[in-house]
Amino acid sequence: MIIVDFPADYNDLQYGADDISCDSLLLSGTTTDSCTYWNNRLSLSAYATATDHSSQAYVEFTIDNIENPKEIGEVNYLSVGIWQNETDTVTSRTFPNLHQVISFSYLDSTDETIVNYNIPLSVEKGLMSDSYPVIMELGSTANISLKAVSLPTGVTMYPETLYINVGETTTYFRLSATQDSAVGSYEFEWTITLEEVSDATFSPIKRTFFTVVEPT
Repeated sequence: MIIVDFPADYNDLQYGADDISCDSLLLSGTTTDSCTYWNNRLSLSAYATATDHSSQAYVEFTIDNIENPKEIGEVNYLSVGIWQNETDTVTSRTFPNLHQVISFSYLDSTDETIVNYNIPLSVEKGLMSDSYPVIMELGSTANISLKAVSLPTGVTMYPETLYINVGETTTYFRLSATQDSAVGSYEFEWTITLEEVSDATFSPIKRTFFTVVEPT
C-alpha cells in the first residue's frame, strides 16, 4: 500500500467519500484500486489479477481533487511511503533533503471571500444567531450568489441565498437551530454562482466552522 502524508497545512480538511479520487494503471493485467483519506494520510492500494507472479508489476497511481491548503503560499513537505501490511510498518519513505520536488504552492490572484473574519460561528438551540458578515474587501467584480452546502439536520441559513452585486463588499446571514438539534461542532461549504454572463473568477470560500450550543 502507498501512503501520502499531508503536512499540517491540511489539518482542517476532511475529504468526503466522493471528493478525493484515485486511479491505478498496471502495465499488464488489471487492478482493483481504492483510496481513503483520514487524519492527513491518503492510503492507496491496488490488487493485480491475471499477472505472472514471476515478474515484477509496475503500478501507476493518479490522484485527483486534492483541495487547496488552508492558507495561500508554499506548504510543507508531502511524504510518500510504502506500507507493509504484514508487519504494519513503513518500509520506505521520501525525505525533504533527498526528494525536494514533492511540494505544492497555492497562489491566488483573485479577491478572497472571508466569512466572519475567519472566526468560527455559534448558534444556540431553538434560537437564531447574530448576523455574520461575508466580506469581499475589493468589491465583487460580478453579480454573484452564495449558498451554504451540507448544513447539518436542524440548522438553517437565512437568507438561504446571499447576493453580492458588482462593487459591493459585504452581505450578511444568520443561522438558526431547532430545539432538537444536536449540540456539537460542525462545518459547511459554500457555492459561488455567477448571476450574469461574465469572465470574472472567484476564489473558493474556505469551509465555515460553527458550533451548536445549549441556550444560556
